[in-house]
Amino acid sequence: MKLSVLQPPYPADGTPEAASVCLEWMYAALGGLNSDQDLILLPEYSNTPGLEDALMMRSFSKGEGAVFLERLSGFARSYKCRLAAGTLAEDGGVWHNRTIVLGADGGQWFSYDKLHLTEFESDKLGLVPGLSLGLTSLDDVSLGVATCFDVYFPEYFSALSHQSIDLIFSPSYQRSESPERLRCISQTRAVDNDCWFVRSSYAIADSQVGGHSMIVAPDGEIVVDANHEPGVIQATIDPKRKFIKPRSHGQPDIEHGQLMNRHRRPDVYRVN
Repeated sequence: MKLSVLQPPYPADGTPEAASVCLEWMYAALGGLNSDQDLILLPEYSNTPGLEDALMMRSFSKGEGAVFLERLSGFARSYKCRLAAGTLAEDGGVWHNRTIVLGADGGQWFSYDKLHLTEFESDKLGLVPGLSLGLTSLDDVSLGVATCFDVYFPEYFSALSHQSIDLIFSPSYQRSESPERLRCISQTRAVDNDCWFVRSSYAIADSQVGGHSMIVAPDGEIVVDANHEPGVIQATIDPKRKFIKPRSHGQPDIEHGQLMNRHRRPDVYRVN
């Protein structure tokens, strides 16, 4: 399976004009890819990048942002690949931070509404959180979605771990996190779920925070890291690969995910 992950330059000006430039960068980056793509990931709020005013974001998402999503649909159809992107989305007058997955026919066949909203998203942007785990499948590959702030909640990943996930997509901002924490949490979530963890974010110019889109293997190995530069990272992976380790010292090998699920004690974890 060939994965491609976009890391656009962050439009720090926070204007519609800067957001438009970012959209064009992403579409040009997609156009530069070979036609052998299987899965492509774009970052959080990819249809309203850099905008932080609620009214401005909503207006942009219905205008240029909507045109951008139509172009993404055409790209997926033309390349016959699947494409995931974090978006600002309206559903019956209710606004969500929604990750969509486009199928090879260009149609939207899966979406996940971010469960854990930041205070800014709920209080300032008026977004409504989702009500269910981000779970779907791509042929025989089990896919989970964890959007930005979701990654800080181990309970969420514990719930995903029971679903034998093969691959987790994480469209993100995380503009205040250091490279060390971004690597650490991405590696931890990959190991937690014995699966591939794929993160897409924005490169922030002249900054030592943010960026670091990456592809992490089930054993925590960082296969490729975009660091702080805009660009596209790629890897060809076996999505069914698992972390094989001893049951304990000197004991026979087992898949790490199977071992963890075998020994979980949910009866004593709950705090009343």
